[in-house]
Amino acid sequence: MSPPISLLLTGASGFVGGTVLSQLLNSSNEIINSLSITTLVREESQANVLQKNDIKSAILPRGLDDTEGLTKLASQFDFVLHTATGFHPGSAKALIAGLAMRGSRGDFEPVFIQLSGTTNLSVGDVTGHGGKCLTFSDNDEGIFEYELEREALRKYTQRTTDVNVVETGERLSIRTYIVMPPLVWGRGTGHFNTGSQQIPMLIRNAISAGRSEYVAPGTSALGHVHVLDLAALFEAVVARAVVDPSLPAGRKGYFFAGTGRHSWKEVADRIAEVGYKLHVLKDAEATPINLTDAAAKFWNGDEIHTERIQASSSQTRAEKGYELGWQPTKTEDEWQACIQEAFQMVLDDTSN
Repeated sequence: MSPPISLLLTGASGFVGGTVLSQLLNSSNEIINSLSITTLVREESQANVLQKNDIKSAILPRGLDDTEGLTKLASQFDFVLHTATGFHPGSAKALIAGLAMRGSRGDFEPVFIQLSGTTNLSVGDVTGHGGKCLTFSDNDEGIFEYELEREALRKYTQRTTDVNVVETGERLSIRTYIVMPPLVWGRGTGHFNTGSQQIPMLIRNAISAGRSEYVAPGTSALGHVHVLDLAALFEAVVARAVVDPSLPAGRKGYFFAGTGRHSWKEVADRIAEVGYKLHVLKDAEATPINLTDAAAKFWNGDEIHTERIQASSSQTRAEKGYELGWQPTKTEDEWQACIQEAFQMVLDDTSN
């Protein structure tokens, strides 16, 4: 009997990665249950927490910057699920290189899956950078080529990672897949960080400023997905990639994950409404601010990154996941309710 397929998951201490890990470990899918899963962490204390929950881990103190260590580690696995970040091109290349060193085992060809994001495809609503906002289905041809075109005009680290993943995978004959969610919301189920970033960040700023703020003109929209639905998509892609080597990969290996759509002004208005009712904010309506001020508040003055995250738009249709049996469960009503829940979480954290 051949040994089980071994999978290395990065990002187990993170919001998305921790939730994906929980999804895999609690799966009812026999394919997922047959995998031997190991997590990558930086600290012994994290490994101890995971060990107490019967989860195997490997420790790499320098983390993603230790590209030599990543390559050596990945060479011991059949499958790498890189959920730690999309903003570290070197780590993705190193992990794929490690899979190539291991090579095929029996009939199984190594697989690499990268967490990315739809901001790679977005256009700026303030500067207009990126041109016309296009609508993409993950069944469309040319997503990779579009990323290449955009990279030639202006580098964006997360998009650079995508390009490196596809090109390195092609060069080393490794099957690669890229999962691209929009805004990820909700409460995670990992053992460490269970909170999202962007909405709580806006709430904390609103409390500090006494009013909810958004980047003018507020028309930007990226869509959203609950972290549990995103984790379920990862599960579906992993399960199919394990048993189906013909699942289109590389340039055709993109999976979108959006299940709903919103504008940032709508989010800011909802924060204002909730905060006003809680007697925390002075105004029940959100206030527009310019890109420069927003960059100073949120991203250390980086206007390019601020526009990409909080003032840009993309339109994506998630279709391929449904073809694999993905069934997101979170409703639009739950999305609307999440801001009140997030507001209360921030207040609770502040009082502790």
